[in-house]
Amino acid sequence: MLDYRLGLRGGAGAGAGVDGMQRRPMPVGMKGWANLIEERIERARREGHFKTLRGRGKPLVRETAESNPFIAREEFLMNRIVQKNNAAPPWVELQTELEAAVSSFRAVLQESWTRRAIRMLTLNRRATSLRTLTVADAGALRDPEWEAREASYQDAAIAEVNSLVRRYNGVAPYAVRRPLHLRDKELERAYRESAEKIVKGVQERLRDGALDTGLAAGGYGDEESTAGAGTRHGGSEDKLKGRIGLWDVVRGWFSGSRT
Repeated sequence: MLDYRLGLRGGAGAGAGVDGMQRRPMPVGMKGWANLIEERIERARREGHFKTLRGRGKPLVRETAESNPFIAREEFLMNRIVQKNNAAPPWVELQTELEAAVSSFRAVLQESWTRRAIRMLTLNRRATSLRTLTVADAGALRDPEWEAREASYQDAAIAEVNSLVRRYNGVAPYAVRRPLHLRDKELERAYRESAEKIVKGVQERLRDGALDTGLAAGGYGDEESTAGAGTRHGGSEDKLKGRIGLWDVVRGWFSGSRT
C-alpha cells in the first residue's frame, strides 16, 4: 500500500538499506523534514558534536552586510558560503586582472614622464634654480613633444585596459561597475603623482654633484629634449647665452647618459 505521509510503499523490507540496517525514509513534506532535522540534531547532541564547535559560548559575529537592506538574505548567505570556501565569482577574479593592468599602465606612464621631466629640467635650468624646485612646480611641468611621441603607445594601452573594463562591467553587479579610462585623465594623474618623484630625482642629482653651479647641462646629449620645451615658463630665460665650449658638450653627454 502507499504511505501518503512518507511517500513510500509499505510492506516487508520497507525502509531497509542495502546493508540490511533499518533506515529512515526520506521525507517529502515539511513536517517530515522538520522531524528528520530534529532527529539529526538530537543525535549530534548525544554524540557530543556540539561541544567542539568553534566559537561555542561566544556571541555570534555579525557582519555589516547582514543588516544591509539592499542585499537580499539569499545573496548574503550565498556570498558567505563562497567566502568560506575560498572561492570567488567570475567578476571578482576579473577585477583582480583589471586592477593589475591599470596599475601596470600607470606605473609605466609615471616612470616615463618622471625620467623625461628630470632630463628636461637638468638640461634647461640652472642648478641654482633647481635647488628651489617645489612639488607644485614639478606638477605644473608639461611637454607637448613628449605627449605627441608617446600618444600611440598610450592610446593602445588604454584601449586594452578599456577592453578589460567592458568585460568586467558585463559580469559585475551594477553598483561596482567602472567607467572607461581616458588618456587626458590618465596624463593629469601621472603629472600630479609624479611631482614628488621628480623633485626627489633632481635633489639626488644635486647631492651627487652631477649638476654644475651654472646651467645644469649644456643642452646636448639628449636627443629627445629640445631647449626650453615643456618648462613652465617656456624655458627662454634658462637658455644658455654665449658660446658653448667643448667641455660643455662633453658634460652634456655625461648628464644625458645618467638619465
